[in-house]
Amino acid sequence: MKRILSVFLLIAMTVSTFAILPAQAAAPITSTEEDSIVPSPWDSIETEGGAFSSEIEEAGLTYAAQGAETYGARSSSLPFRDVSSSSWFYDEVVYVYEAGLMDGISSTEFAPNASLTRAEVVTVLYRLADEPQVQTNAPFTDVSEGSYYAKAVAWAYGSGIAEGVTKERFAPNASATREQMVVFFARFARLSGKTVEATGDLRNYTDAGSVSPYATEAMAWAVETGLIEGMTEHTLNPQGTSTRAQAATILMRYCTMLG
Repeated sequence: MKRILSVFLLIAMTVSTFAILPAQAAAPITSTEEDSIVPSPWDSIETEGGAFSSEIEEAGLTYAAQGAETYGARSSSLPFRDVSSSSWFYDEVVYVYEAGLMDGISSTEFAPNASLTRAEVVTVLYRLADEPQVQTNAPFTDVSEGSYYAKAVAWAYGSGIAEGVTKERFAPNASATREQMVVFFARFARLSGKTVEATGDLRNYTDAGSVSPYATEAMAWAVETGLIEGMTEHTLNPQGTSTRAQAATILMRYCTMLG
């Protein structure tokens, strides 16, 4: 009996010893562990006072928010080494590339600062129209049947969207002027059933007189709808050319505002 009482006494003393020990503090998060914590992209978004939307694209992950504060983060599979995420035209190039409307000039180059050609403009619009069937070839001697733009030129000519620089020449590799591009877009919009008319004019631009008569209505419509902006606050530069980055911007505006 004495031996049994001794065992119980020893157990009681052990339990009381552990009961009075202080609790061990949790180990602090080290800098390495803290860096490994990935915050949600929505953590810094304030949506009060505005609409909120999110979008996930198959080709990449896109977060977008529209409200009092805007947060945007893109993870895209853009293969172009001349388009970085810090470029002003990055989102626009992502949009037109992922939509299949514009390609690079090679597998690794988009050439954002290169001029857009007349063939490229009609090709973009042809793709935007879902590449409809083309019944006849265009009557231009400088558009070969096997060229990448042959169907697009034939479609644009047959639909009244584009004409040649002469009856025999389309000049596919010539740079498209800003007014030519705007006219092509306006004619495409009208073909798509949209109203193309402007209530204002171009008097605020000092070079409005440089706009060709055939392009005046289309240019006024494009400015009024926000499809195109001046090169400066008071100049349009209608006879100048647009870069591929600028064309991607206009194309995205058309799709999001009028498409």
